Amino acid sequence: MCGIFGVTNFSAQPIPGNRLVAGFNKTVTRGPDGKGLLLFRNNRVEDVAARPEIELNQNDTLLGHHRLAIVDVVDQANQPMSNEDGKVWVVFNGEIYNAKALRAELIQKGHRFATESSDTEVLVHGWEEWGRELPRKLSGIFALGILDRKRNELVLLRDFPGTKPLYYRLAGDYVAFASTATAVAAIDAERSFERDALAHWLTYGYTSVEDSLFSGVSKLEAGTGLSVRLSDGRPETFSFRPELKFGTTPFSDTCFEEVFSEVIREQLHSDVPVGFYLSGGVDSALVAAYARRLFPDRDFTCFSMRFPHATHDESPYSTAVAKHLRFQQNIIDAPEISLETVSEFTSAMDEPVSDPSFFSTWHLSKAIGRSVKVCVGGDGGDELFSGYERYQVALAALERGRRRPLIARSVRAGFKPLLRSGRAGRKLIANFGSPAQVNVALETIGLTGLADSDSLDRLLGQVSRTIPDNTTGLLAAMQAHDLCAPLSEDILFKVDRTSMANHFEARVPFLDQRTVRYALSTSLSGNITSETTKIPLRQLCAKIGIESLLNPRKQGFGFDLVAKRKRIDAIFVQLGGAPR
Repeated sequence: MCGIFGVTNFSAQPIPGNRLVAGFNKTVTRGPDGKGLLLFRNNRVEDVAARPEIELNQNDTLLGHHRLAIVDVVDQANQPMSNEDGKVWVVFNGEIYNAKALRAELIQKGHRFATESSDTEVLVHGWEEWGRELPRKLSGIFALGILDRKRNELVLLRDFPGTKPLYYRLAGDYVAFASTATAVAAIDAERSFERDALAHWLTYGYTSVEDSLFSGVSKLEAGTGLSVRLSDGRPETFSFRPELKFGTTPFSDTCFEEVFSEVIREQLHSDVPVGFYLSGGVDSALVAAYARRLFPDRDFTCFSMRFPHATHDESPYSTAVAKHLRFQQNIIDAPEISLETVSEFTSAMDEPVSDPSFFSTWHLSKAIGRSVKVCVGGDGGDELFSGYERYQVALAALERGRRRPLIARSVRAGFKPLLRSGRAGRKLIANFGSPAQVNVALETIGLTGLADSDSLDRLLGQVSRTIPDNTTGLLAAMQAHDLCAPLSEDILFKVDRTSMANHFEARVPFLDQRTVRYALSTSLSGNITSETTKIPLRQLCAKIGIESLLNPRKQGFGFDLVAKRKRIDAIFVQLGGAPR
């Protein structure tokens, strides 16, 4: 886990060193264990980590890295890292869980390695061997930049479903990339907000899959590569995202357990201590239970949050699970909301946040970072196995529509503008099945009351492009959207920022490509009813013997906003505003 940074200058106008250093320093919180900053000028490579006065001249490239050491924690594994002849260089943020197997395959093909177990070096030689097919062979979480001096190109790769962030700017006279939006924005002398991105954030609570809030600073979409030709700055994108089409095969306990056990075994490999997020819900408990089955005698520690209000507190359930699985549990009490506690975590987020669970996750992460350098959690289970109550709400609304003539009224009253809104509206109707189903789905993600807005087509287009063309049916379209947008830009954004700022790596076994691939192959019809969500995972919990210990209802990881209203108003007053 690390912070990466890179710039190539195409212009005769040098990029000043103070901007370069400012950008590089914006990634320092992501990697406290070491740093590297290399300048590529003509045929030379210079270490400029201690030279803040350096300028980037025409055709120069700068690669930087701040390291959080997890595997192969020796100086030899520091980055940027190259192959034997210095023609391929990599800066990498993430973890490759099948690096050992890929290393063996590459050695058989004649590649020579300088480190004992560095997964970064696997990426260097893997790019040499497989080129653009490399990301399809990776099991892990990753965002990386590759300087290929043989092909004279800069290549960026970001995993699916976007566990690790990657921002970039193609400005005509330079290309820049980094793990944080603020690092890329620092290269430009003039900075401003992107109005469309701000509108998206105000609508959904997170930015879109392609834009940041900084004008000209884009996100590399999850499961996407970007190649920039260094001779003229010409960009080319390519995709390695899996097909988001749910299958028809019934869920099999045996097949899932075979896949998931392999994933858990790999993700528990580390050269530093490993812990677990443990709430009182299904997903994190299932991850912990499989870890215990695989390693019955290993000492495990877990981290849980305790809230003062019983309606939001799952600690009794997490304590029961921890005791059953023989985990050492660390319970962290949710702190009071104050200007100091809010300022502390917002300064580390890089972009604004709206999800109240950020506050809780931040304080849990502070405790985790003091104890371990790797923590394994259950994110992704809801998106893969129909865990959100809004799916039940949507299905119930459709059922009501079948019993009463609401569909026709919905079309007449609310969706004439949608039908006129061009390709985006037509695609949504085709994917969801009918205008009425679009209405239900948009309501569940907060797009109510926008049918007459001038920005309808733009906002619907941003929803539409997250849903593959071959998706049919309400539930499939909603889950495809959730896998492509809220997961990466809200949930995983939260997990990445809070863990990196507190100097540990968060691992997400449900989002390993093998788990995702298996979940997508199964039928959605077996996941959910009007009474129950995540049916396959609940059945596994029952099989393992932990279902009776869990919270029977879905519960968010946040505090009671109503109970905290007076305190939140007081903070607004301190900031110079006024409560609403």
